[in-house]
Amino acid sequence: MCTGRTGHAEVVEITYDPAEVSYETLLGHFWKLHDPTGHGGGQYRSIILTTSEMQASAARDAKASLESGGTLRRPVGTEIVPLTRYYLAEDYHQQYMSKRSRGLSRWF
Repeated sequence: MCTGRTGHAEVVEITYDPAEVSYETLLGHFWKLHDPTGHGGGQYRSIILTTSEMQASAARDAKASLESGGTLRRPVGTEIVPLTRYYLAEDYHQQYMSKRSRGLSRWF
């Protein structure tokens, strides 16, 4: 991962109940919790991995809406691609923020 040659991205897997929260609501939080205009690339790039055409369509629509909203100074760099394979991080990377008692742990 750290070499940047794998093409992998560091991501968070979210399991949710659509009866409790909509996918669109999750997308709204995603756009607010980070800078989607960042074009850092590598394993830290902004990416949404989708598991269905419904998710892909909703993510593309949300991205287009964000871009056309006129509030961003740069284009949204977030990739939207189908999830093909998911690798769990090593145990010492699981719950990374809560293990290090940083302020963001309360959000997750």
